[in-house]
Amino acid sequence: MLTRTGLRSLFVAGITALFARAFAVPEAYAITAAIITALAIALISVYLRPLRLEARRRVEPATIHAGEQGRLFLEVVNRSRWRNPPVRWLDSTWIPPLRRNSPKVVTQILDTSRRGAVTLPIGEILREDPLGLVARNRVLVPSTEVMILPRIGEVSMPVAGTGILGELLMRNAQRLGLGEFDGLREYVDGDDPRSIHWRASARSEDLMVRQFTVEGTRRCTVVLDRDALGAAASGPEAFEVAVEITATLVVAAEAAGLATRLVISGGAELSGSSISAAAIEALALVQPGPAVQRLQRDGSDGLGILVIVTTAREFPASRARALSGDLTLVPIRVIATAPNTEDYDSRIGAGSSSTDPLIRAADLNQFTEAWRTMAHPAP
Repeated sequence: MLTRTGLRSLFVAGITALFARAFAVPEAYAITAAIITALAIALISVYLRPLRLEARRRVEPATIHAGEQGRLFLEVVNRSRWRNPPVRWLDSTWIPPLRRNSPKVVTQILDTSRRGAVTLPIGEILREDPLGLVARNRVLVPSTEVMILPRIGEVSMPVAGTGILGELLMRNAQRLGLGEFDGLREYVDGDDPRSIHWRASARSEDLMVRQFTVEGTRRCTVVLDRDALGAAASGPEAFEVAVEITATLVVAAEAAGLATRLVISGGAELSGSSISAAAIEALALVQPGPAVQRLQRDGSDGLGILVIVTTAREFPASRARALSGDLTLVPIRVIATAPNTEDYDSRIGAGSSSTDPLIRAADLNQFTEAWRTMAHPAP
């Protein structure tokens, strides 16, 4: 196609030709012929001279999490026998003449500030003749997408009998009789009535319950509550924190060898011993949506934890306990709050039973600190 300079030249050639015809000036015909010849040569050099450039675009590192440094590399190689004429990448980067099979690498910084799919535009070059009369665009690389994954913190799963959560797991296991029979003890508030040993109680002044050896934690269910109302009230940053916390817990559960289950309310559900890669990809694209209602039982058994991650400002403990109806899962509530929150809350929920763990956190660092406090014994 003709550039602005080429169009002006064509316009001047037309005016000059009219002037030459009207006033019979031979020099004007010569000027018109020179302009037309220059335009013809420009068209031939741009459209008929082959330009065999190949390009390849890659991103490093191959897996990028939000906040990490990512680089975009564009490698251009000349496959013709002669040096290519200089061409301009449409972002104004010039690709100089290259010898055959001699690559030119252009580097750019990739925006990784937010998770999600980043669309890399079509890679085009602009080839012009030396006079700038004719230009031609050519696509070297197609449009592609790069997935920016959510940030992931480092936490470990609680161990029965260790730390606040571990002690809660142990009490739950003993109350439900998970494990081998280990003897009898006196009944205390919170024990499952089904564990009462009636014959022994008849011979004693107090109720006696069966006590069992505690088995280890075997499974972990993580629920991301996409409650759109809660997300709107807390703000988009709070939802991003909720996604990061969810990804962190899924990775930690799988690393601990637990049977891991991820439930995204109104969306994907993954379960198994190797789901972290698929879970992180799903979480990279998740957006606010329907609130969590009720969970279907996954069919597995054994002691475990149920972590509900939400942006709802209030998520009652009773709702958390009733979410699955599975007594072998200890419910833990994690509420992602608005940014710039000065204090976080890491506690066992109020009440005489002290069986409702709750964490409030405004960023991933606050959550990991609170989780470590609850999952590990104090030094």
